[in-house]
Amino acid sequence: MRTKSQPETIAVDVERRRHPRESRPAPVKVLLQALGEDVEFQAVLVNSSRGGVAIRHWRKDLMVGSHVKLSVAGSEEIAARVRWNWISGPLVISGLERVSENEFCAAAGRGNVAQSVPSTSRALAAAALAGLMIVIGWYLKTRIL
Repeated sequence: MRTKSQPETIAVDVERRRHPRESRPAPVKVLLQALGEDVEFQAVLVNSSRGGVAIRHWRKDLMVGSHVKLSVAGSEEIAARVRWNWISGPLVISGLERVSENEFCAAAGRGNVAQSVPSTSRALAAAALAGLMIVIGWYLKTRIL
């Protein structure tokens, strides 16, 4: 029994998407331009709309902001940018926003900043390790002499 102090709860489904989604599972080939080289892998198209697509794959290195090109069953090609990733164990679902072919080519020409982050991190780690080795060498040299 409800009292007057308890508000009535109404469940309302709110659709946040701008364009309706069409569920159409299909195999897709994904071409990722990472650090000056093309990486190709297989994925499954989960759904699509006028504004973008969602794909299911196993590549955890597909970063937000990366530009990709999808080939759907060899017929349709879609240029897109990764907007989000949802990772559950080994499975990754990525939301891709369609972009114009010109924007895709421009991103491919300058390289993806999101893809260059790991190499920058590796370079910093190598520099820090080299500095640490120099300090250890100096310390051991002063202790031995």
